[in-house]
Amino acid sequence: MIAAAQECRVGHVSYTEPAPLVDVMFEQLEYLVAHRDGDCVPGCADCARLAQVQTCLLGPFQEREFRA
Repeated sequence: MIAAAQECRVGHVSYTEPAPLVDVMFEQLEYLVAHRDGDCVPGCADCARLAQVQTCLLGPFQEREFRA
């Protein structure tokens, strides 16, 4: 899936509207998850991005020790 922008015309001016943010975010997430299965060199920038995304998205669901 590729998040497509739409071309709009207003009078004689034509411009491209950005794709919806949620579509772009899911497209990037799909890319990073698919990239994980590839053979990467150490220090791969996309692997580092995936680790950051996993930390942000899955952090709230990780078990933590609670002290009473």
